[in-house]
Amino acid sequence: MTSASDVLQMIKDNDVKFVDLRLTDTLGKEMHVTVPADCIDEYVFELGQPFDGSSFIGWRGIEASDMLLMPDPDSARMDPFREVNTLILQCNVHEPKTGKDYDRDPRSLGLRAEAYLKSTGIGDTAYFGPEPEFFIFDSVRWEHRMGKSFFAEAPLMLAFSWSILMSLNVLFSNLWGILLHEWRGVDRRTAAVLVTGLLILIFSTVYPQLVK
Repeated sequence: MTSASDVLQMIKDNDVKFVDLRLTDTLGKEMHVTVPADCIDEYVFELGQPFDGSSFIGWRGIEASDMLLMPDPDSARMDPFREVNTLILQCNVHEPKTGKDYDRDPRSLGLRAEAYLKSTGIGDTAYFGPEPEFFIFDSVRWEHRMGKSFFAEAPLMLAFSWSILMSLNVLFSNLWGILLHEWRGVDRRTAAVLVTGLLILIFSTVYPQLVK
């Protein structure tokens, strides 16, 4: 069984910079609070890490939002995806006034359900786990700066199509200008037909190569 001192030693051995305190809301969505590693000591495991419970759907109002995260030392593991060394700790949620488990915390519900099974003799072991679900996108764009933040995803075909359309638009404009300038005797309708035919030829040749 892992102790708080074991976790602190793990932080030191792995040169951990941040600790990600994770919990799950009643709807099953995982949330987290990330703190600098030097803010984690044995008192955090004994007294908990304060956080705002009003941000969770169906939990607390702003007037009673103070709650505590109680890290579980047995859940300590390194995050394999972060660029900066980060340790993950799953947490139980406690009431700050009574020190008891919060009745809408899924981990607390699971522990109480397991204790009930044992006390009634219905069973002696219960298994609880998440249902992993993820998505893979061919193209993802994002930007995060002062005054602007967004993300957008698109299939690979759509990303290619948009790039090609923009390139063809520039090419069309340039060709149209050249034709009107060089071929002053050619009427606009004939010039448009010539340019359109040329663009179709370019598109049908280049596009299949891009999307292979």
